[in-house]
Amino acid sequence: MISEETSKRITSLRFLLAILVVFIHNNFTPEKILESASVSGAATLFCPNSFTEWIQYFISYGLGSCTFPLFFLFAAYLQVLKSDSYPVLIKKRTKSLVIPYFIWIGIYLVYQIFEN
Repeated sequence: MISEETSKRITSLRFLLAILVVFIHNNFTPEKILESASVSGAATLFCPNSFTEWIQYFISYGLGSCTFPLFFLFAAYLQVLKSDSYPVLIKKRTKSLVIPYFIWIGIYLVYQIFEN
């Protein structure tokens, strides 16, 4: 398999990538905040300068854009090391991805039906 050092490095990078995913989704701009404040009527104090907007943009759209390709690269690397056959791989992915996907869609649909 892989060495303990490589495993620790991948785990550390996965943690960093997860933090970057949070930054991708945290892309508030003054316009979005003012729009939500006008809808809710709440007063919001948010006046970033151009440097902080640039930092936010750089982290969210610059560094953040590499997160998902790197997650796929790590997954592919680890999958190659396992050397499972294709039918075994499909069976595992069906259990871990497809079934939960449809379960969550079903939960959401039930929620939407009974909410109204």
